[in-house]
Amino acid sequence: MKRWGWLLVACLWGCAERDNPYDPANLVSRSVDTTAKLPVPAAGIRVVLPDSAGRSSAYYGNIQSALADLDPGDTLWVQGGITYPTMGLNLSHGGARLLPVVLRSFGGEARVLARSSVPNCLIISQGWAKITGFAFVGATGPAVRTIGDSAIAGDVWIDSSRIDSSYTALDVRNLLGTLHLHSLSMTGDSLVPPVYFENVSALDTLQLHW
Repeated sequence: MKRWGWLLVACLWGCAERDNPYDPANLVSRSVDTTAKLPVPAAGIRVVLPDSAGRSSAYYGNIQSALADLDPGDTLWVQGGITYPTMGLNLSHGGARLLPVVLRSFGGEARVLARSSVPNCLIISQGWAKITGFAFVGATGPAVRTIGDSAIAGDVWIDSSRIDSSYTALDVRNLLGTLHLHSLSMTGDSLVPPVYFENVSALDTLQLHW
């Protein structure tokens, strides 16, 4: 009987060792995908993909159609590393004081190229808007500007972006709020100023390069 008792103890000990999750020999190796992924469209999230045909209504094949569909508090993710030929983007749907709209690139810098017939890459006609991670390239007029002489209420943020223009890079007028420019690089014609501000309530700048 004693021999069977020792045999039972040996079996129990062996099973315990085999099933011990803290024993390195029992750890199961798992490959974890750490690649960042675009968020799934949901309430408040819009996604621009060039191959968005046939996807849900929260996916868009171009930036302008997504801009026209923004609501206060929405975030628009734009796949980076792609040139978006435009007829001049118009940010006509802004946000609110606590609910700004956010335009954010994903997977690298999102590059917006102006066509030769249209001098501007982006026209901002509404405030409470945040723009980050974009490149505005090839404009023959102010690459990013506010619309005409109309007053715009609210703050505007442009950060971690660049503006390459053969004219004034940034032209902001009649902004009844603060213009926040952070980590922004600009190139332009040496004969014109890289930036032009008129009737801007306040200016917040950090790490500007031109």
